[in-house]
Amino acid sequence: MNVRDLIPWSRNEERLPVARRDERSDPVSTLRSDIDRLFDQAFGSFGLPSFASTPSWPNIEVRRKDGELLVTAEVPGMSEDDIELSLDDGMLVIRGERRSEDGDEASGYSERFYGQFERRMSLPQGIQEDKVSAEFRDGVLRIHLPHDEQMSLSGRRIPINQETRH
Repeated sequence: MNVRDLIPWSRNEERLPVARRDERSDPVSTLRSDIDRLFDQAFGSFGLPSFASTPSWPNIEVRRKDGELLVTAEVPGMSEDDIELSLDDGMLVIRGERRSEDGDEASGYSERFYGQFERRMSLPQGIQEDKVSAEFRDGVLRIHLPHDEQMSLSGRRIPINQETRH
């Protein structure tokens, strides 16, 4: 079984699946947020880490531009060597590892941070995988995904509250 078979949308559909930012309509997410908030209220004063979930990181934007899809990911504080890009079975995979250390020897203050991330995005059919390119500058990663000109990425506007005959 391919990973692609587990994805809840069809690769033949002409839409770009990206993480939703507003999950209030999902009852499971709402329940989780409520439970996280209760734990934070109960244990927050004891200096324990927050249980609240954070949005997917890095933030990603997908646009159609000049015969290609342009995926932009914000990865501030990271270098080009910290990020790995790959195409895997019709999916764009962005992985990274972030490490930082801050401190002041004179005051005895030290703080370390380490974290890994991975974002996966299903790609529509027609992407020319051999022509994919990426650039990284000032904490912004841009991935250019050229597609066949015959590939339709356009949608259609559906009128609301207008009489239609069935």
